[in-house]
Amino acid sequence: MELWSALPPVEIEDEVIESEIHISAGEGKKFEAKNIKLNADIHCDGELAFENSVIVYNGYGNKSRIIMGENTSLTMSHCTFVGMNKENQTDDLEIFFIKGDNSDSRLIICRSEVQVLEGPKRKSLCY
Repeated sequence: MELWSALPPVEIEDEVIESEIHISAGEGKKFEAKNIKLNADIHCDGELAFENSVIVYNGYGNKSRIIMGENTSLTMSHCTFVGMNKENQTDDLEIFFIKGDNSDSRLIICRSEVQVLEGPKRKSLCY
């Protein structure tokens, strides 16, 4: 018997992030079992976690992204990331989903996948 087949189904709730979120140092935010449409940036100076979620980003001209500050932690477990890449995307390095400005930050991605629905595929999820 597979371990995952023994788990009950998870109910996913829709959530649209329309305005910028800032997570301060020493604080944390967790998104769990969400179908997230990311229409604004998330600036993280603390801890940010996504679990069992779908995150749709970069749709319709939005540069929705996650920007990690110094000594931050970003964990993504059992997630699907859907990049829309709809509006005249180029190889401009400012178009990214996750950016870390400091080598002391941690990014952990576990059992997750990336899908690009429209436009050119990006070389990387992170910059």
